[in-house]
Amino acid sequence: MKNFISLIIVAVLLASCGGGGGGGKKTYVRSLSIVENGDVTNYYFTYNGNEISAVSINYPNELPIELRITKSGSNINITDVSSQNGDHVQYVVQQNYIRKSISDETDQTNYNYTNLNELLQIVYPDGGQDNFTWVDGNIKSIRTDPENTTVTYQYGAKINNTNLEINMILAGHFDIGLFKDTYFGVSTKNLPTSNSNYNYTYNFDDHKNLMGITATPKQGGNTITYSIIYRD
Repeated sequence: MKNFISLIIVAVLLASCGGGGGGGKKTYVRSLSIVENGDVTNYYFTYNGNEISAVSINYPNELPIELRITKSGSNINITDVSSQNGDHVQYVVQQNYIRKSISDETDQTNYNYTNLNELLQIVYPDGGQDNFTWVDGNIKSIRTDPENTTVTYQYGAKINNTNLEINMILAGHFDIGLFKDTYFGVSTKNLPTSNSNYNYTYNFDDHKNLMGITATPKQGGNTITYSIIYRD
């Protein structure tokens, strides 16, 4: 179920909330494309006003995944309408942030925060954890247990003035694809220049909205490119 959770968090957070682009204009992501070794993964978003109502996810050589997003009070419900089972997850929102998610199988994932509203820990149904450390408003490291693997980040002076939580996307943590002022706490302040595995360069438009990222591996592996298109 963790893979499904990864998909639906992308749906909610990539497009549900408006951004703070550098030009002072709200930017809403219409699509995100990720290319690695010639394989392309695309995310397409549909809106109801300024809130996302559906997302299509196209993986290479697989059938598309269609997700529908609805709200019940302050909680968020996301259903995979492309699956025969209609997989469903509910996210419980308390004090403006998601505190837990519950799947149809009663699997529960819990989210904990610091007193500064920084995401501190995610505890998955199988007991696995993602643990975060923050320094000066930026995620310094993400440790995954029980694998005991850690990704560390380095930052430059460039401010993260997009609506994307860049660290989570670059780390492949789509199940915690964080965005500014949304459901999973605050985002990092600056753009990372590198982490344990990659160096990063960025492309912006004339309004200083992030349009592309190139991740270059430090040792072996494939270069990964990320392309963003915003809604008109």
